[in-house]
Amino acid sequence: MICEVQLVPQIVNGAGLKLEMIMLKEISPVEKVVHFLIHLPWPFHSRDCVIHFQAFDMMEDKQILIRGRSIEEFPGLVIPSPPNNTRRVGKLLLLESLVTLA
Repeated sequence: MICEVQLVPQIVNGAGLKLEMIMLKEISPVEKVVHFLIHLPWPFHSRDCVIHFQAFDMMEDKQILIRGRSIEEFPGLVIPSPPNNTRRVGKLLLLESLVTLA
């Protein structure tokens, strides 16, 4: 997933939600800063967040750990403001996924 960021909206949009993603910075193949915008129907406000993702190689166990946390600033990067009628997800969002390879 971290290498194919552009494919995630296709998966989520197929589930009935509209998701936009923009890669703001690719630090390395396993470290990226991505802006997410999730469009929600009325009466809800859409949501956005900027997440700093990192992947960690745990190949001795045939696993990869993907960790992401929402950020409000990043060195050398201008974080976009949320669009109108959109609420920014707080800086405490933490995502973690352990992927086992076949």
